[in-house]
Amino acid sequence: MQAHADRDHASWSASASARNFACKGALAMTINLPDSTSEAADWGTCCHQIGDVCLRDGTDAERFIGTTLKGKKYSFEVDEEMAETAQTYIDYVRKRMADYLADTGEHAVLMVEQRFDLSSLGTPFDAGGTGDAVIWFPKWELIEVVDLKGGRGVVVEVVKITTDADGKEKRDRNPQLCTYGLGAMVENKGLTASAVKVTIVQPRAPHPDGRIRSETIDVMDLVDWTWDMLTAMRLSKEAMDARADLAPAAWAAAYLNPGPHCGSTFCKAAATCPALEQAALDAVGVWFTPAGDAQLANVPEQTDPDERAKRLDMLDMIENWVKQVRAHEHHLAEGGSPATGYGLVRKTGREKWKDGVEDQVTLACEMADIKTDLFLTPGKLRTPKQVRKALKDQAALVAELSETPTGGTNLVRLDNTMRQEVAAPITSFFTAQNKD
Repeated sequence: MQAHADRDHASWSASASARNFACKGALAMTINLPDSTSEAADWGTCCHQIGDVCLRDGTDAERFIGTTLKGKKYSFEVDEEMAETAQTYIDYVRKRMADYLADTGEHAVLMVEQRFDLSSLGTPFDAGGTGDAVIWFPKWELIEVVDLKGGRGVVVEVVKITTDADGKEKRDRNPQLCTYGLGAMVENKGLTASAVKVTIVQPRAPHPDGRIRSETIDVMDLVDWTWDMLTAMRLSKEAMDARADLAPAAWAAAYLNPGPHCGSTFCKAAATCPALEQAALDAVGVWFTPAGDAQLANVPEQTDPDERAKRLDMLDMIENWVKQVRAHEHHLAEGGSPATGYGLVRKTGREKWKDGVEDQVTLACEMADIKTDLFLTPGKLRTPKQVRKALKDQAALVAELSETPTGGTNLVRLDNTMRQEVAAPITSFFTAQNKD
């Protein structure tokens, strides 16, 4: 089994399809850039590795706790959070299999980490991806693709619902999930499926529809959507071909479309995209004079709530751009080309014992005749979840002995959270001053 961190991506990968749909020039901007990673991305890769192994051998994610897994760049000691994230995905897949067995008396077919290639559809460049878990339910005439998302910062929507000026509701399907569904059909030819179900499992990101959410798509609707995908591909190919003929500014104006997708899809070109840079600078310019003086009022109540919402939305774009530029500059510095006046310094971590010296330290402390509890930590309780699991039907014995503390507040979009809104601890931070 190939390690997840070592896998290559197609030019048009399922994971990048949402970005390519939104921005015609994105593929031209990113196709020759090397794959990059981050701690968050590698954390997710390791989480996928756990899910992969456990679904294949029938074990649970808890067995990995305390072991070390490596992503493309970063390594992690598996903790309870990573194991629980993977186990939520594992449990969902197993439950779907068990539900089918209970309903039909037959076993569903599970394909773990199934790769697919869309070239048979006449794509203008190599296109494909990998479905985390693809399940075939013959009697239900259903294919389900289950996609594990380990992130907590970007909530992935199965369907994005918007309302136009006339109050008419519009439903936009997630291109990545549709690509997975289409890929499962192409890769498993001959299955008499009438529908494809796409499911997101995102345990660390609260959502009004739950941490596990799905949409079932009629096969004919998915076939119709294929035309949308091929159209988006042709536009991307047009942008790639036009890049050599147009001046950079003209090409950017014609084919680049900066927006929220630049951050939510982790565009590799975000740090060097001229359109995103200009959009960010334009947004910053809304609040500052040419001399650099802030134009924001110091009394929040003086601004319209709708305008403040737009301001926060723009901040997301600006913050993403700044983060991407910093990451890009750090990458250049690591390659030996730092910006003038900048350089790399070592992070200062927490002191720890070297590997394999525990016995030596213990012996030294014993020779010094110090009390044992000064150098040895007594056994600690396992987590509430682990204790309840061990107690099984006697879990009520500890039902009131744990808590989930909360502290402070987060400012979030209320239409994108399942957390209850709380009253502001302070109703006003500024007091208007009268001027004589």
